Amino acid sequence: MFRGRLILFSLIFSLPFVEVAADEGKEAVDPVVALQEELNGYIKERNTLDSLISTQETARAAAQKKFKETEKESLQSTLDELVKSVKALEGKCESAEKQTEGKSAELSSLETESGSLDKVIAALGPSVAIYLKGQQSVVNEYVKQPYSKIDLGWLENRRGLYSEHKGDGKEFDGTIKKLDNAIAMKKEIDGFNHILEVPFVYQDVLNARERIHEIGNKKLLNSQQWDEVYNQTDAYLSRYYNGLKLFQDVLINGFYGSTAEDVIVMNCDKIKDEFQKMLKKNQASIDKRIITVPYLNRKYEEYCRQVEENPCLGAANTDAAREILSIEIEK
Repeated sequence: MFRGRLILFSLIFSLPFVEVAADEGKEAVDPVVALQEELNGYIKERNTLDSLISTQETARAAAQKKFKETEKESLQSTLDELVKSVKALEGKCESAEKQTEGKSAELSSLETESGSLDKVIAALGPSVAIYLKGQQSVVNEYVKQPYSKIDLGWLENRRGLYSEHKGDGKEFDGTIKKLDNAIAMKKEIDGFNHILEVPFVYQDVLNARERIHEIGNKKLLNSQQWDEVYNQTDAYLSRYYNGLKLFQDVLINGFYGSTAEDVIVMNCDKIKDEFQKMLKKNQASIDKRIITVPYLNRKYEEYCRQVEENPCLGAANTDAAREILSIEIEK
């Protein structure tokens, strides 16, 4: 458009001057002057646009430079962090290597001591057998204790000594048999107690109780051992089912249902008060059926703490409650 204006200007300028009469007393306007003024306006506008474009180019170049500098600083910072992480890992590796070397030296020392001890025992020969014979009465008394006081490692250690030094005779056969029976029973009773430490499984509890009563009927334990297994392990197993039902039906679902509206309106103080009232009302059953079962007791403590910390979450939505409610109570 600008180029067209220039051509038009050239054509007009080449024509003979024609005076235009003024209308209504106004002076005539020289068209060449008018066109020149218009052309000057376009030139001024073009210069302004060129200036704006130049300013934008300068600003863009500055922004690109700043972005590159910022990106470079960010990359350098990231690199510095990586270098620090690598150095930290190298330090840990060096520490681990030193610990490994220390453990290797310790193991080597123990192996040396063990070898020396074997030589001493071998050299003693008959003396060791005499010592073990004198220890038979100690073994006999040890295996009569309640199984909560018996250490499996002690039994296995003695079993190994008597087997190794029994020779061709049979004088240690009775002691070895007692140790074998004690080891087997200790593992079995520990297994019963482990059931109380993990989430409820109906069939596991049923099998354990049936086996305990079989042990009682066969009189495989002395009176003090039986009292402990029957009055504690079997009693707690018998409460596991009802303790879980109490936890699910009353402490979680029952309380959650009774405070549902308070949860909606975020009446947290009221929920905390109602929670304490509910626990107090059921305290006797909680003490008997939940506290005596290690797994339930742990989850009960977690549940109470979580409800107290965030009552408006809703009792059934706590982590402990979700875990308890996920347990199948029937076989």
